[in-house]
Amino acid sequence: MNKEIRRIASNVGETALGINTGKLKDIFPNQSGNQIKVNVLKQPSKSWAEKVDSIEAPFVEIYDEDEYGKNDALTLMGLFELRSMLNAFGVRPAKQTEYQFKPLENRKYFVAGTGTGREVINLAALGGNVIGIDATKGYVDLTALKLEKVASALGPTPDIKLFQCPAEDYPYESFAFDGISSLFGVINHIQDWKGQLKKFADALKNDGKIVIEKYGSNDALVFKLKKKGQMKYDPSILQRRDPKGKGILLGDSEEVLPANFPNDRQFRNQLIDSGFEVQKKVGFLRIAALFPKEPAPENLKMFLKLVSQTDTKAYNFIYQFNTAKELLLAAFMYDLQSQQRNNNPVDIEDFAYVLYVGRKKRQEEFLTGFSR
Repeated sequence: MNKEIRRIASNVGETALGINTGKLKDIFPNQSGNQIKVNVLKQPSKSWAEKVDSIEAPFVEIYDEDEYGKNDALTLMGLFELRSMLNAFGVRPAKQTEYQFKPLENRKYFVAGTGTGREVINLAALGGNVIGIDATKGYVDLTALKLEKVASALGPTPDIKLFQCPAEDYPYESFAFDGISSLFGVINHIQDWKGQLKKFADALKNDGKIVIEKYGSNDALVFKLKKKGQMKYDPSILQRRDPKGKGILLGDSEEVLPANFPNDRQFRNQLIDSGFEVQKKVGFLRIAALFPKEPAPENLKMFLKLVSQTDTKAYNFIYQFNTAKELLLAAFMYDLQSQQRNNNPVDIEDFAYVLYVGRKKRQEEFLTGFSR
């Protein structure tokens, strides 16, 4: 593990940044690709959704740079998010950049919250038929623009449909999709998140997969330490939490982006009640969330000291690495490994993000529990 971290640390950040900003491996930008049409299905009309859209819209043009380019821990997480999504949909890591083989051909996928396009782009490049929606039109427009630039990887007749539409207002058809992806806390910004999970379940085919990620608790380690004043530098994670627990704050903005914060038990139970078998759960950014946004030597010293005060096992693993890139990757890998311990695994509520993979149960499976 140590040798592997040292071997890949210098390049993994660049790889992660490319994936998060919609670039495809060995595919060069093509300015004359097929134009992907964006349709306005429904603009946000409910006060909650309107508020989310009004705060998100100004971030569209700077999102790739501010969200990923300036937050190394968040960028690294994005790589693992996307790899987890593709793996759940049956594309093993070694095949996830072999776009010529189209392993997702003739399968239908739905992306709730296109953001700047990474999920739609990768699913389409691997042959999937994709519908992508976002409540903020700027994000859908940006996704379309990026798709045009990677047209050579999409095949001659890609089946991609993009809509501006809040997830809660989309006219879902039953048993329509092989997979649904909704990453990076989109579900937290849907007011009726419980009802939305049921809509997702209804829209999936039997045995279809959902890959969905929620924000961690307001008491996740990074927010807890910041609230206590123990963190003397800015962490490499964009969002802050509203002190009243009503949402998140992006960048330097003091406007509260409305959000719900279900804990792990509540979210898992709702997935199960909606008809899913929860097949995987993984937390991202516990110790890695403490990594400094500006990895100057003094900040790295404070980071290591904070880790030593917080988690001795994490410190004993991380301190043996030297460069900033190695320290970040070591912290990230420790976060993943610490969840697999048989004895005293870390608390999932300590993580800033939690990703779930669910399989839609067949009707006879779903009803079994009620017949006993």
